[in-house]
Amino acid sequence: MSAADPAPNPPPIAGLAGDAAVINITRAGRRHTSQERWQQMGDTPGTAPDTPEPDQQQQLAERFEETFNEHRLTLTDDKAAAVYAVTLDLVRQMLLGAHATGIVDETEREQLDAMMQGLTDIPALVATGK
Repeated sequence: MSAADPAPNPPPIAGLAGDAAVINITRAGRRHTSQERWQQMGDTPGTAPDTPEPDQQQQLAERFEETFNEHRLTLTDDKAAAVYAVTLDLVRQMLLGAHATGIVDETEREQLDAMMQGLTDIPALVATGK
């Protein structure tokens, strides 16, 4: 068969007649909150994650810097750090929108916002190495 020849039709799938079934991904039905999902996985709902230890936060800062370095950037550069800060601000605004539209509840938004707030220190940690 040459490249100009049309491809043959694939063989029919056994047991399927007509169109294939489609999974509806719209927001029909009740969504579980993140607390309910964690509870289903065995965690206690409503408990906030512990604040990372300074060593863990420094490791996170190092990982972020490695990621920037992979893109030939560094968080020690003022412009890159400014873009990083703007990006975090945009994500925090997105969380406000997610709350306003009911995607996350107030507790979830507060927890996610606290995580985002903690990420604002990453450039300073990279710069000091502490």
